Amino acid sequence: MSANKGAAVSALDFHRTTYADAAMLSDWAMLPVDQWPDEWFTYNEKSFPRLERVQLQVPEAPPSGLGREWLARRASSRTALDQMSLAALSQVLWYTTHSDPPEEYAPGSWHRPYPSAGGRLGCEFYVIARTVEGLAPGVYSYGTARHELHRLRPAATEPMLRFVFGDGWVTKTCALLVITLSMDRLETKYGDRGYRYGLIEAGAASQTVSLVAGAASIGSCVLGGFADVPLGQLLFCTPESEVPVATIAFSLVEEER
Repeated sequence: MSANKGAAVSALDFHRTTYADAAMLSDWAMLPVDQWPDEWFTYNEKSFPRLERVQLQVPEAPPSGLGREWLARRASSRTALDQMSLAALSQVLWYTTHSDPPEEYAPGSWHRPYPSAGGRLGCEFYVIARTVEGLAPGVYSYGTARHELHRLRPAATEPMLRFVFGDGWVTKTCALLVITLSMDRLETKYGDRGYRYGLIEAGAASQTVSLVAGAASIGSCVLGGFADVPLGQLLFCTPESEVPVATIAFSLVEEER
């Protein structure tokens, strides 16, 4: 790639410098909220006091259309969801990863409801199921082409989940959805810069999961706090070509405001 800057590290090297491990997750979780320093609650907004300002009107209601219900209440929470049905999980996976109607797209011309640079579709999806009604507990890879789950491992134990995600509510939720990036797929076209586009895609996919889950009255919480190496091993990811970048824990929907 002509954009190679020589001294710059590769995308994977950059990714590994921000790895978290179980000890780091434990440190993050040990400090109670009431002991957080003031700096953690301070956000310095960029301002331009000398420039002309245009005051915007506050909308009276959320815009109509898909997602109105999600905007009107908090569909994101940190309260474990005890159980969900396989039908609900199937719905979330389908509407996150498939266009509707699919007949409009020729075979091999993949299309999804979220943006992907160059149509490279770098995201892969995995389900860690604990208490999904109609689905045996286990670790699954989701096959988007045929809308099916492939069981990779038996149930992930709570100690194992605590090691990967820290000791918190996440280990008790009914299911987690893990999004990984296929680096080879992205770098084939964009070189190391494909990592940037992959993070954008994973963020858009995570938002789509949250919107679909919210429409089904299921809460969600997008998380980046996990121990990278053991999570990748749990999913059978090849570390040189596929890396976990986001997890979505399904949760209870908070009461309407």
